[in-house]
Amino acid sequence: MYFVDPVRQCYDCAIMSKSECDFYEKSLLALMKGISVEVFDDDDKKLGEFSYQLSADQRYLKYKQIESLKSNNNFPLIPTILVTNIIAVQFSLQTEDGENHRNKSPNGFVIKFKDENDAGITHRLRMLSIDSRTSKTWLTSFQKALKLLYETRDSSKSF
Repeated sequence: MYFVDPVRQCYDCAIMSKSECDFYEKSLLALMKGISVEVFDDDDKKLGEFSYQLSADQRYLKYKQIESLKSNNNFPLIPTILVTNIIAVQFSLQTEDGENHRNKSPNGFVIKFKDENDAGITHRLRMLSIDSRTSKTWLTSFQKALKLLYETRDSSKSF
């Protein structure tokens, strides 16, 4: 049996490691489980209903068209999203009336990303969750993943 010696880290690195560990323990499973969304293009034309999930290697957002719409032969070509090619994400909020106050929770997002094969091409898709109750966990986890991704990008630029 081998024991691993604890690694000494500076304060900033220790905080980053803790947030990464929390993310892997809590949010990664939700992202890999997936979310069902309606996908719209720039012109607000509905492209269909899809299931999005994080790939096993955690590099791509993969999609599958939901079975009920597969009869449509006009299946649009939606590019696979490489997570590092995401330029911007804007979450849309849904207002829910609670007992004494209003809650805002995410119910979809607009994503802008570079094409995987041609960095000069950018795509913009609007995704609206189908089941708002189960999508809250996925959307919250996606927000955390993007925050973590941008934090690590910014810290790597400083070196």
